[in-house]
Amino acid sequence: EFVKNYKKPLCSDAYSGFVRIAAKEHIKEVENATRHLIHTEIPKLAATLDRLSEKNRKKLNLKEVLHENGINLRYLGLLRHTVKKTEIKAKILVEMVARVIKLNIRRKMREQMKKWKLPLEHNCRQTVIDYLNLVFGSSEESDEHFDKVLAVRMCENFVGALSPEEQKYPLKKMLSETDLCSLFSLVQEMTSLRFPRSALKEFSTDPEIYKFASPFHNTELTEIGVRIRHLNIVALAQGYVLKVGARSHSSVSVENTTRLCKLAMVKFSQALEDNPGDKRALNELADTSSILGNYQEAREYYLRAIAADPMDSNTLFRYAVFLEDKMKLNDDAEEYYLRTLEVNPTHDHCLQRYGHFLECQGNPDAAEDFFIR
Repeated sequence: EFVKNYKKPLCSDAYSGFVRIAAKEHIKEVENATRHLIHTEIPKLAATLDRLSEKNRKKLNLKEVLHENGINLRYLGLLRHTVKKTEIKAKILVEMVARVIKLNIRRKMREQMKKWKLPLEHNCRQTVIDYLNLVFGSSEESDEHFDKVLAVRMCENFVGALSPEEQKYPLKKMLSETDLCSLFSLVQEMTSLRFPRSALKEFSTDPEIYKFASPFHNTELTEIGVRIRHLNIVALAQGYVLKVGARSHSSVSVENTTRLCKLAMVKFSQALEDNPGDKRALNELADTSSILGNYQEAREYYLRAIAADPMDSNTLFRYAVFLEDKMKLNDDAEEYYLRTLEVNPTHDHCLQRYGHFLECQGNPDAAEDFFIR
């Protein structure tokens, strides 16, 4: 996203050694772009995050937001030092720690498989439980692991993860009790570790559990799952099926419609994670939010879809219909009907709909022109 929106095209082979002509110039352009990213784009995103409402701060998806703004996750540390809201600083710190723990769990599982030459789940399960107890348990070993392993790797993986002053301070003490619950939830989601519902709720909401030296037992880990990264089109298709199901049940069961819509939102959000500028996912999120009655959220998704592709006539048309039907903003709706026809003068659905709009506004003569077209 950053490279696409940057003012100058950048050479992907600038540092490869393959470029023979103007190599130094290409390197200088990449360095200037990097400085712009660090000194302009990251502070701009930090200011945006600081302005978020409490509701939006709680549901903030850092991975999606950074990708949407063209910022690599390696710059989470710089972003943390730039934002001012304590809650967001804590959220970013938890995100960085969780990603290091995820890598450590994967590495330990690979070592077990290499040792036994077989993917034996029993040995891997005990390894994972032992490591979770080391990380989340209350012990000197846990504090030491945070300072000598997690903090070091965090500084290696994330630019500016900890300031020089913070590096002298115990990392685990920088996390509050509720941060530990959030940390577990993130690690569990990233690694697809399966726990019983009751245990999952306890580890995610009760910080008292982490006052024990060994809060986890191997009987509580029911499965070491596999986190599958679907293509965007798979998640989109799954979400679309759920949304259609929600529409078909809308007259029968409000509860089931809401349930299916929420499941669809999850799928569309998954499609959006790796490509925040996907106008199809944004349109579907807007439509599903509208079904749920979350009109302000739907409007935000439509505007993001239009920003991703201002010349997409279908997105412009869908937004115009939404403004007229749901928001009752006729002036804004007319603006987007006209924008749709500017982009695609033969958009038959828009011609018919705008004609009907004009007729309802008491302008049948103008409406007839669009019906004829």
